[in-house]
Amino acid sequence: EGEVGQVAFASVATKGGGTAYPIDIYLPENKDLQFKVGMNGDLEIIISGVEDVLTIPSEAITEKDDKKFVRVIEGRQIKEVEVQTGLTTETKTQITKGLTEGETIIVRAKTK
Repeated sequence: EGEVGQVAFASVATKGGGTAYPIDIYLPENKDLQFKVGMNGDLEIIISGVEDVLTIPSEAITEKDDKKFVRVIEGRQIKEVEVQTGLTTETKTQITKGLTEGETIIVRAKTK
């Protein structure tokens, strides 16, 4: 964990064609100097969060008619279950209604 010091006002182009915003970060637990001045990396800035919630991979969610669904395996059958979602990250989505912990879901079906 660290503390954001300063975020650059303007972005810079990356080698891959994307953009980045240089950020100065204070890392109080860097006593062994594992992280050095000038290093770069990926950073996730958490602006809100919740604990003890059910999350699933975002790609498991499909949408139809402004409703969200997840495919659940029950025995030998697959059911499409309507869900309500909460917070979302780049890869995970919080499920607030419709699923319970321990249910088996289909994230991505194999196609032939």
